[in-house]
This record gives sequence, structure tokens and C-alpha cells, in this order.
Amino acid sequence: MSELLRPILRFKQEDGSDFPDWENNKLKNLFEQFIVPMRDKPKDLSGPIPWCRIEDFNGRYLNGSISGQGVSELTVMEMNLKVYPINTLLVSCSANLGICSIVKTKLITNQTFIGLVSNQNNDVEFLYYVMTLNAIRLNNKASGTTIKYLSRKEFENFNLPVPSINEQNKIASFLSSVDKKIELLTKKHELLEKYKKGLMQKIFSQEMRFKQDDGSDFPDWEERRLGDVGQIVTGKTPSTNDASLWGGDIQFVTPTDINAGKYQNETTRTVVNHSKLKVLPKSSIMFTCIASIGKMSLSSKPCITNQQINSLIPTSLHNNEYIYYGLLGITEFIKSTQSSSTLPIINKNEFSKFLLPIPCKLEQTKIASFLSLVDKKIDLAKQQIEKTQTFKKGLLQQMFV
Repeated sequence: MSELLRPILRFKQEDGSDFPDWENNKLKNLFEQFIVPMRDKPKDLSGPIPWCRIEDFNGRYLNGSISGQGVSELTVMEMNLKVYPINTLLVSCSANLGICSIVKTKLITNQTFIGLVSNQNNDVEFLYYVMTLNAIRLNNKASGTTIKYLSRKEFENFNLPVPSINEQNKIASFLSSVDKKIELLTKKHELLEKYKKGLMQKIFSQEMRFKQDDGSDFPDWEERRLGDVGQIVTGKTPSTNDASLWGGDIQFVTPTDINAGKYQNETTRTVVNHSKLKVLPKSSIMFTCIASIGKMSLSSKPCITNQQINSLIPTSLHNNEYIYYGLLGITEFIKSTQSSSTLPIINKNEFSKFLLPIPCKLEQTKIASFLSLVDKKIDLAKQQIEKTQTFKKGLLQQMFV
């Protein structure tokens, strides 16, 4: 019993009194029905009833199949397939053991799940949260070497700490409100990303133009090769056998260090500066050109990169941030030139030949400032998501231990 999560943070009843103590309960006492799907996969997956797999699980609710695969009513009858009732708690019993989702539409899954239909004395939303928190315990009880699996019997006898239905309702309602906030912030973030993409398409196609301060038009744009925009530097890894070269003040950037952010602020490793090292200045544009083509960022500190990255150091005639956005705008095209390659590689010479649309520097600066403001809003939304997720995690740690 000591392995069970126990509550620390407790809710109160409406009159301020304590709720009854939590009790350990086996799943078979919490759910009135266990639905085990058929092992046979339908041959025809072009029907209207969603056929769901683990890839479709993304959050609290399961509303359909991302792939669009589905089965017909006729197939359901012929194969005697199990259709889950609304509010069934689906739990993965193989591979990604313990992943949960609540069914919100009529659907069918493959055999890697078990459907749990809650009885009227328990709140399925609460059971979703408590089952998710107990995923590690589920994994510890699984058997199998290559693929772990939990049988129906093991599910039925799995113990959970459970409060009264009224306290379940309060906990589920509170956690649901936190999840709703995360969902709204995520939607806001997605809409801002979509808005930015639309703006960039209009700006770089010149459908949308900026004006000079006096209201007059800027000069026409030109197309220039990347090699004419600035110096291109292919990175090189210092000898890993020489410890004296490592652990200095210069960041060493690899594709793994480059995340979705605009600026490269941190790296896993650093190197020592010396005369033979080609150090990139701040605001150099780094672009991965081997394997994971198209990851990019602006250096926020002096750095070097490994050989998988080509970096561009724009001349004084160019605004570095505008060149970053311009390169971002042609990234999908650059990636498409390597779509048939087993190991995509764009060497320095090839990289230098890609064309960018270039306005005068003053218009470059206006464009970069405008897009940077949009990026700040996107970053703020991302920070709000992370802050709320951290709050939820801390809350759950206080609620269960």
C-alpha cells in the first residue's frame, strides 16, 4: 500500500468541513465495464467511424483519428467490433503504457488499449488525472521483454487512492479549468504562428509593402544570392581528443542545440578561443545543412558551429534580422531541393547560390522590427503556456505524493 499516491492538498466541503478520507480501490470497483477491443484490424479503413491508434492520443480528450482512417457500420457488425461509449476512459495497455484519454465521439481502436466505463459513483475526469499520475506504477506491473503488456486481470486489480464523488468533482473541475487555460493559450500560440506565416508570405511576395517615414515608396527589391549577402562559414568541430580546446567562453553550436527559438542563447558545450578558430560574431545566421536541413537561429553570443551548419555573416548593407526572416521564408524551398536524398547535404557552394529578395536596408529594418514584434507575442504566449504547465505540475505534486 505504501506505493500508492496519497493526497497532501485537500479540498473542503461547501460548509468548510473536511471530506472523508480517501480509500484504496481496485479498478474493477471504480468502473462498471472493461472493454477489450478485437485483435483483428479491419481491411477497409475508409468508413466514417474513426479508427484510432496511439498517435491520435494528444491530451485529455480523444475526438477522432488524425490519419482520417475509419470503419463502416457494416464492418462493425460483421467483425463484432467494440465501439466505445462517450466518456469511456481509454488506457494504453501496451507500448506507451498508461497513456490515457477520454472518448468524446463514437470511435474504435486497435488492440493496444482497454476501455474503462466509469460507474455513477466516480468522476471520469478525476479518474483520468489519477490514472495519468499512476502511469509509472502501471509500467512497473507490466510483463514482457520487447513490448511490455498489462492484462485485463492486472488492470482490474490495479489499486488507486480515491476520494468521495463530491471531492472527485471538485478536483476534476479545478484541474479541468487549468487544462482549459493551457488549451486556450496553446490555441493562441498556434493562431499567432499562423498569422506570422501569412504575414511573411505577403511581405516576401511583396503583396505587402512598407512605406518610408514621409509616406513615399521604397525602391524596388532585388534578388541576391546568399553568397553576395555576406560571408558563408561552414563549421568545424575542434579535436575532441584535446581537452585544452574545450570548456572556454565560446559557444559550440550543433543542430541539437538549435531549438524552435529565434535566438541561440545556450549550448551544451563551449570551446576555448584561439587564433585558428573562426569565431562567428553575434547575430550570425546559422542554418543546418546536413541531415536535419533547415533548423536555424541567430547567434546571441560569439560562437562556432560543427560541420553540419553553414553560417551567414551579412555585410553592413544588410539587416541581420531581416536576412534571418528572409532565409526562414525560403527554408521549405531549400528543404525541397533535398527531398529525394537519403542523407540530405547542402554544401557551402550550393548554399551560397540560393536567392533572397532584398529591399533597401531601411525597409529591411522596418520589416525585421515588425516581424520581431510578432515573434515577441509568440514567445510571450509560449512562456504563458510553460508557466501554466509548471503551475499544474506543482499542483499535482502537492495534491498527490
